[in-house]
Amino acid sequence: MAFTPKLDICNDGCSELRFVDVTGLYSSTSNPKGWGNGVLSSALTAATILVTDEDGETVFTYDVLSQIPNPVVGDIIFTNYEYALPDGQFTVTYTLTFGATIYTSTKTFLNTCTFECCIHQLIATIPAKICSDKCNTDYIDEVLLIEGLYYGYMCAAECEKTSIKDEIEKRLTRFCDFNCNCS
Repeated sequence: MAFTPKLDICNDGCSELRFVDVTGLYSSTSNPKGWGNGVLSSALTAATILVTDEDGETVFTYDVLSQIPNPVVGDIIFTNYEYALPDGQFTVTYTLTFGATIYTSTKTFLNTCTFECCIHQLIATIPAKICSDKCNTDYIDEVLLIEGLYYGYMCAAECEKTSIKDEIEKRLTRFCDFNCNCS
């Protein structure tokens, strides 16, 4: 079996990205695509993490060669990359170069920090709105509608329904730009 790098991505506090190589160590029975068995970190000549936006434009490239230990003994937790991404879908390409041999792993992830902030702010205002007019629950319905759009946005992205995701993203952006201060 061929070596196959794997990378996990986490948006840490909406201002930093955490990348972790979770390829693991080679095992003929449990991880035949892991580090080892001829694929040694000492032979690496380049290691990068490339983040591109939905239009394929490069957002940033993170050189992680110096952070890969020799030998690899488990997960590789890279230093957090300080970068606040706008809401949207991004593609991460993890590339490991061993001379003329190149291995890549590509993964997409959805960033929703601004939308989350907006919805949390709306939810926090519910008690004050209801206390001022106990008979008017329209505001709760509006907040629930926006929250429902947010969950629909995440589901559409997960299910690769790009046109639906894009339409919901436009609506959420328009609403949050008007009602929230989460930029």
